[in-house]
Amino acid sequence: PDILRHGEAVPSEIPVANPGDGPARNVKVQAKLSPGLREESGEPNSQNLFEQTLDHIGPGEAYTLAALGADTILGGEQSCVVATSSPDVIDSPEARATQSITVVEPKLTLNVSGPKDRYTDTLANYEVRLENPGTAAAKNVKVVVTIPINARLQAPLPPGAGFNSETRKLTWARPQLDANEKAVLAFQVRMEGVGVYQIAAEGRALSVPLAKDVFQT
Repeated sequence: PDILRHGEAVPSEIPVANPGDGPARNVKVQAKLSPGLREESGEPNSQNLFEQTLDHIGPGEAYTLAALGADTILGGEQSCVVATSSPDVIDSPEARATQSITVVEPKLTLNVSGPKDRYTDTLANYEVRLENPGTAAAKNVKVVVTIPINARLQAPLPPGAGFNSETRKLTWARPQLDANEKAVLAFQVRMEGVGVYQIAAEGRALSVPLAKDVFQT
């Protein structure tokens, strides 16, 4: 495939053929991976270069080497450059090949905003802004907001949100957040006595680093 998600394995096979009329001995096959790919079974090295050797390929014979087994560890454009050589063969452009892929990945950023100060026994408006600045949809998205003990969450709840009065967790979930999509979770909290009110929020999604923020009133 030309496009893979971050963390997926790269399916790959390396065909090697001898179209000539003489044997090729000690055929060395080198695969150089770009920094965003990692070979899952070979020993790591600074050049991200891996090789196999075929003792002999007869005239007209072809072999398909086992999959390299690379994992995608970075987003963006990645590549694998394969070069073959033999002491019996003059180097030629046909002995090299490049396979390029685009690795897409979801990301999450989260920001909590609200008033810096309020009078006691008044309502404070808060917003949690969640954004996916990545290049793929974030799956199983969930936002959890912790309401401080000395405050009361006001009804009605935000659309699609739920509240657990025992844990004081305000939660909002959706199946996915598309690339470059934004979502806003707005809610009201009634301030009780004098003090510092801390609103903490976390954003989670499948295979995406945790996004979190804290705002104090």
